Amino acid sequence: MNRNCYRLVFNTTLGMMVPVAETARRSGKSSAGKASSGTAASGAALALAGALMAGSVHAELPVASANFAAPGTTANYQVNGAQAYMNQVGNKAIVNFDRFNISVGHDVQFRQVDGLATQNLVQGASFSSLVRIHDIKPSVIAGSISQAAGQKANVTLINSNGFAFMGSAKVDTNSFTASTLNMQDRFLDTFLPTGESNPQFENAIDGSAARGFIKVFEGAQITAGSQGRVILIAPTVVNKGKVTASGGQVIAAAASKAYLRSAGSELNGVLIEIDSPAGLNDFDTANTSVVDGQLDGQTVQLTNAAEDKLGHVTNLGELSTPRGNVTMVGYAVNQMGIARATTSVVAGGSVYLLAKDTAVDVATQTPGSSRAGRVVVGANSLTEVLPEVNDMATTQDGVAGTALDQPSRVRVVGQDIRIEGAARDLQGQPVAGTGARIVARSGEVELIALDNPKSDFFVGGATDLFSGGSDASTAARVHVGSGARIDVSGLRDVEVAAGRSVVEIDLRGDELKDSPVNQQGPLRGEKVFIDVDRALAESDAGKPTLVARDTLLALKAQQQRTVAERSTAGGSVKVYSKGEAIVESGVAIDLSGGNLKHLPGTVKTTLLSAGGETVDLSVASAEVRYDGIATRFVKDFGRWNVKKVFDLGQSYRTATGFVEGHDAGSLETFGIGGLYAQPTISGYTVTGERQRESGVQPRGARWVVGYDDVSSADKNLLPVSGYNTQDYKLNQAVELADAAASLPTGFRFGDALPAELKSTLALDSRMVAENRVAELTVLSNQAVTVRDAIRAPQGGGIALTGANLDVAADISVASGNVALTARNTAGQLADVLPAPRLSVADGVTISTRGAWVNDLPGTGGISAAAPLIDGGS
Repeated sequence: MNRNCYRLVFNTTLGMMVPVAETARRSGKSSAGKASSGTAASGAALALAGALMAGSVHAELPVASANFAAPGTTANYQVNGAQAYMNQVGNKAIVNFDRFNISVGHDVQFRQVDGLATQNLVQGASFSSLVRIHDIKPSVIAGSISQAAGQKANVTLINSNGFAFMGSAKVDTNSFTASTLNMQDRFLDTFLPTGESNPQFENAIDGSAARGFIKVFEGAQITAGSQGRVILIAPTVVNKGKVTASGGQVIAAAASKAYLRSAGSELNGVLIEIDSPAGLNDFDTANTSVVDGQLDGQTVQLTNAAEDKLGHVTNLGELSTPRGNVTMVGYAVNQMGIARATTSVVAGGSVYLLAKDTAVDVATQTPGSSRAGRVVVGANSLTEVLPEVNDMATTQDGVAGTALDQPSRVRVVGQDIRIEGAARDLQGQPVAGTGARIVARSGEVELIALDNPKSDFFVGGATDLFSGGSDASTAARVHVGSGARIDVSGLRDVEVAAGRSVVEIDLRGDELKDSPVNQQGPLRGEKVFIDVDRALAESDAGKPTLVARDTLLALKAQQQRTVAERSTAGGSVKVYSKGEAIVESGVAIDLSGGNLKHLPGTVKTTLLSAGGETVDLSVASAEVRYDGIATRFVKDFGRWNVKKVFDLGQSYRTATGFVEGHDAGSLETFGIGGLYAQPTISGYTVTGERQRESGVQPRGARWVVGYDDVSSADKNLLPVSGYNTQDYKLNQAVELADAAASLPTGFRFGDALPAELKSTLALDSRMVAENRVAELTVLSNQAVTVRDAIRAPQGGGIALTGANLDVAADISVASGNVALTARNTAGQLADVLPAPRLSVADGVTISTRGAWVNDLPGTGGISAAAPLIDGGS
């Protein structure tokens, strides 16, 4: 070899051929299965890459087939240097290519023209192009795919042997689909037909079984237009690049068949059900159809044994849908990178990680799958749906009141769900901040493990997971590792303008109906300004307001709110398993409530007079008769039968800024086969000045252990031997004490809980505390025992239900609620029904007395909490 000689090799990061010194080492594999390059090769590539960016003698663009345009399609394909054009007449076209490789610096543009002779662009056109690629090798795309300016191209590429989008690849069309599964022509006309039993995508182009793969390498970008879609479908899908669809949907599906159906109003996108390759029953079957590609006359290495698994969809890059939905679906779902969406005031963002296959009921309004698989949410990954806090668009209150009708949502469904904890250093110690993060501020996070996912969570269908009497699964499991973090906390310090709650109203019969002394007085018919929030604070404190409360509530419902304001309450986390549910110690779950920050300012008001005194209408009492508006007086010229109104002008007041705290969120957990739960729960709330004055505080964080359907359907009611029993989905005895049980040393994902943990759930009673859990509900089919004292924060609650209930220690909740229930449950044998027992040990105190509050000025002991002095129940 000569050190001054070079050879050309393909660089997957640059997506092009680069010169490498003959003396350079070849790329090898690291212990993790990732390619690593020698320093000499990297140096040579960086030094001379610019010289080759201008082009290559072997540069490629797609090659059209002899039968390019399918019957009924009017289209042609033209190449001009590094630019190629796919021209079509009409809004639908089906074309064929022998090869579809694109070199660096080359572009294929899809466009609709008025005719092949004139080729004038049809301005504003929205059209669809179905491209079938008849290549024995995968398509390698290192250049770009685009659409004509001012047009919306919806492009579907099909190559049964696969696609590789290299690091320099860029796709920018209205919608883009890459699939190794063929699509029937008729779906180009109606993509989402009603009552359709056939899949949109299945088999290879030649009719054989589906094969191939899709890989998006680091640096590659696939971008859809506003409300567009990006769909990637193959038996193996790997993304290391960035895939974006603003206001639309990104779907990555590892499948041999794919059924897409309309989602209705529950999802900003489409539903997808899939079938996996025939005979797939494990997570380690190699996809032997993954082969290397060829570009610019050189081999492009695409194989990677560690990731080339059948039924696996893997994200190591970024999947992003502002105001849309990200769906990853396959028998094995690996979310190891970034999967994110955002939520606006009118469109709820969502991320769905769905390990399921074997589609059923696809021709109905409730399609589903009958087999669940495995989901891995990896260490250092980020799965998030965030409100668009800079969006100033507003809406009036809907069915969710001041919250969002379509909240942010992260849904994870599978048989085996693994949320990885913190990564370990070389000494085996956890590295802080490296655990998986799932974030849905003021939203919903659902981790649902079951064998048969045909329940249709999207339309509220029933499932044996929730129905009474369902057996425990030996395979279903949710496992959240130590160091993982789930955050559904509300936004803090969301600013609200001072005059937002001030409105002008007419004082008529409905407004004054709660004030008989003023209904026919001088106030009737007057136009006035009222601070709705201030008046409601008076009403919340039990004071009779001049303007009726229901009128105030109706006015408040008409207030316009941004997505940020509607995202201040804590959200919900649900961990449900038909088998075991494991939430390790060191898992952080943030349910904290946020707050509004009302800004100070000058606002309009109306002053009333009564007996020589003036009072602001917003705090006026219904029990006082008012003489009129203080800034207006009437001069009666009785001699001439004339009355003249003198108005001194609009009244203003300086509104001081204040804070308004909102409720914390909730955690619901059960495992029919066994529950281990020792999370660190944050349940902070903020009590604002006005809330404290009115004696009202935001609700604290809630934790429900077990399950109870409180709807009229009562799904977990289970009649046995003539007795109504409840199946609370928790078949363990529960003990509340000042100590927590530990998992065995070396406990790993896939390990089953030991017998002692499956039979008894130990809950640390100290988790019920200020800024942690304010309300604890335990629902067990077995016995519940209180061994050490439980002291809930004021206004909280303790509700314990079991077949037997033994209280051996104090329970105290200042101004709160305590409910102790022993009842017939599904955990009792039929021959001993009815036999519930409730026992409170001698000397035990159960207290809900009001709090002692010291508000004496100058003592320094005034608390920021609301003064809840009344006793509870």
